[in-house]
Amino acid sequence: MRRFASLRLLVIALAAVLALPATAQQIAAPKTTVLVTVVGNLAKANRGSYDAVSDVFFKHLNLPFTNAATFDYGMLTALKKHTVKTDFQMGGKVRSFSGPLLADVLATAGATGTIATVTAFDGYAAELPIADIAKFGVILALAEDGKPFGVGDYGPTWAIFPRADKQALKGRNDDAWVWAIAAIAVK
Repeated sequence: MRRFASLRLLVIALAAVLALPATAQQIAAPKTTVLVTVVGNLAKANRGSYDAVSDVFFKHLNLPFTNAATFDYGMLTALKKHTVKTDFQMGGKVRSFSGPLLADVLATAGATGTIATVTAFDGYAAELPIADIAKFGVILALAEDGKPFGVGDYGPTWAIFPRADKQALKGRNDDAWVWAIAAIAVK
């Protein structure tokens, strides 16, 4: 009789633990140099909180955070690749850009919110409505015409709007086309 009572208590305790709400999940840690860091409202992370002593670049950007999802080149290329055609600068030559959808990068981090502030290494930032990121298929470009970006030629990542592919974007200026992206803060 005692065995069954103990077993019953064990089953009840296990059921109670399984019913607890999930906390922030982990995503794989980057294996090479981090190209992009996503911070803000995240359900998944692979690094801890901002440290004012060691995170000097994020301090320079005034971008403290409690946790972050960091992505290296391999993690970004593991996401489904999309290719879009667009003119840059507006009215210029139409070229092909490829990389994952920015919405997929944010989804990998479990990001939720309405605004993604995309910040470049030089501190330039643009606030992008997350609804527009999804609606227009904005990509986090890693390459132009098949050639990967490097630092100094808009890379290593660039927010690209498919202006040549989407009529609704034809007159939209280049202000939101942040290149050399360092961080994306979701709120």
